[in-house]
Amino acid sequence: MVQLWVNLPARAKGMEPGYQAIRAGDIPEVSLADGAGAVRVIAGDLAGRTGPAQTQTPMQVWDVRLRREGRARLHVPEGWPATVAVIDGTVMVNDDAVLRDADLAILGTEGSALALEANNEARLLVLSGEPIGDPVAARGPFVMNHEHEIERTRADFRHNRFLSREAS
Repeated sequence: MVQLWVNLPARAKGMEPGYQAIRAGDIPEVSLADGAGAVRVIAGDLAGRTGPAQTQTPMQVWDVRLRREGRARLHVPEGWPATVAVIDGTVMVNDDAVLRDADLAILGTEGSALALEANNEARLLVLSGEPIGDPVAARGPFVMNHEHEIERTRADFRHNRFLSREAS
């Protein structure tokens, strides 16, 4: 199981918290070329298949499984940053970086192609999203847009006042 927390745009920071239970049978799967493996589309889309996760901003969340010696070329929208998180196995990313269990690579926004190659069976997450463009202030588990919002949120937490309200 993997639990993901996603930053929200400023307009949505004060919304009620949400939870989505997604069953394995609800996640479409796309076979990769040349029998390289498969991609489960959790959010966003790939090869005409759309994932069941509902998001506040456009994003891709792909559960990629590569077979031994599997090679895949995936495309994220131009200008979207991407992250590769290896759950199991060893993967070469863009013919450059070798990632192993629990390694993470944060890629830039240049280009849209992502080349993956596994020397053995591998499982990884590929995450990408449309840039929000808002400033980010973070401390501990709190992520807001400005330092004063962090202070207010920490005070609300200390006094058990987490109520739905617009962030200001």
